[in-house]
Amino acid sequence: MGIDLAWHGVKPSGVALGRLYDQTLYVDQLLSEVLTNNQLCSIVRDYNALGVAIDAPLIINNQNGMRECERQIGQLYGAKGASCHTANLTLFPNATSVQLSELLQKHHYEHIVGARWQIEVYPHPAIIELFNLDYRLAYKKGKVAERKAGQLLLASYLQSLGEQLPFTLRIDNDLPVALTEAAINDLRGEQLKQNEDKLDAIVCLVIAALHLLNQTQVIGDDVSGYIVVPFATHVSSDSNDQKAIEIFELLATSVDAFKVSRGYISPESSAAERDHAFKEHLQLAEAFKRKTESLTVSEKITPVQKTVVKSSAALLCLTFLEQHPEGTLTKTEPTDYSLYQFAESILTFKSGVLEYMDRELEIESVIRNEAIKMSFVTEKQAKIVTHEALRKALARARKHLHQSTKTK
Repeated sequence: MGIDLAWHGVKPSGVALGRLYDQTLYVDQLLSEVLTNNQLCSIVRDYNALGVAIDAPLIINNQNGMRECERQIGQLYGAKGASCHTANLTLFPNATSVQLSELLQKHHYEHIVGARWQIEVYPHPAIIELFNLDYRLAYKKGKVAERKAGQLLLASYLQSLGEQLPFTLRIDNDLPVALTEAAINDLRGEQLKQNEDKLDAIVCLVIAALHLLNQTQVIGDDVSGYIVVPFATHVSSDSNDQKAIEIFELLATSVDAFKVSRGYISPESSAAERDHAFKEHLQLAEAFKRKTESLTVSEKITPVQKTVVKSSAALLCLTFLEQHPEGTLTKTEPTDYSLYQFAESILTFKSGVLEYMDRELEIESVIRNEAIKMSFVTEKQAKIVTHEALRKALARARKHLHQSTKTK
């Protein structure tokens, strides 16, 4: 689902409902109406949408200035005329968009990833990436003739999407949107703005479909704010495949860490055996730390892949901390303590360790499907890796965390 949201809630919002089936994105319904957040949320739930892409700031925590994601978008796309509007609490103390996002979260639409998700998007850089443009497509401002020409160009681009993407876009003739030169030229007054809203909503819907297929990048984060942008259509998939291979190697590493822990450490282990396990586990964890840091700053890592990295890192560090708690680490070398801090930062990524781990592992089916699709593992192997090993590891870590919490 794509929503071109009216920021102040008093003007019409554009809404595009669609479904991805057999390499075709079908646009089922288009709206341009004044809609309350409750009405929009009802549309999302009634349509049973898997994901929602919204053109409006969904997370605003900065009192003044720009959000970090807006600054990064400006660096990446400013020279192409696609910088962002600034969003902060001074300008938008009670932003309608943030309220909509919070309402969606109450109905289990989490940011970026999850069984059902919501994402913030921005059509201008998306259009630049989708159609490999050198500069922002002008269809929102200017004289009426210029806006009509821009809408016609965007409509023609959208109808040619199958040439660049893994799916084609199908918009039936009976839907209330002007796509042809004659239809766009006939638009008068508010009709032109409403058509713009619908075209923007379709762009949002396309981004949502690409996000579902892991063909997007996240600029920013779900703490300070983020914007999801499609991968450049002209970028070779070879590099992305290599990234995916590295990701699943990391996943295997975290599972191996649990095997190391179980194999070396037991109530009967001698001091020498525990010392050997500590050193081996520390080397493994520090190598994993360096690899994780290099991958999570990559611009070409998909949301699902980033989730695998964070889940793997958290699982590994939970095991490490279980065997070597803070008291042990603070008595050793400084590098050991920095690893503890690294683990702590991952484990407190959300409001709590258990909530974070539960949310991340909700998408195990998505991870499994991506692994199978890329032929890294068979379906049976994927189930073993993502379900059995991780679930058992999580259960073990949770038990330890509950015990640790009671003793503090």
